[in-house]
Amino acid sequence: MRYFIGLILFFLTVNTNAQQTILRGLIKDSMSNETLTGVTVSVNNSFGTKSNNDGNYVLKIQNGLQKIKFSYYQEHKVKEAE
Repeated sequence: MRYFIGLILFFLTVNTNAQQTILRGLIKDSMSNETLTGVTVSVNNSFGTKSNNDGNYVLKIQNGLQKIKFSYYQEHKVKEAE
């Protein structure tokens, strides 16, 4: 059972208008290479966006140093001991 799913492949695109940066990327499981749907991408601990069905996300952030957080939860069914 995997408890941690690695997130890889995010890309940064700079847009100089209005001192904002567009952060866009593709989120995949590092072990299976499958795209991940519903990953929350947040900036400075406030809600930002979620990855779509193809694992892609787009988020506008202010220029400068920002804390970006990726959160993903997956449910696992556990068999009861007999």
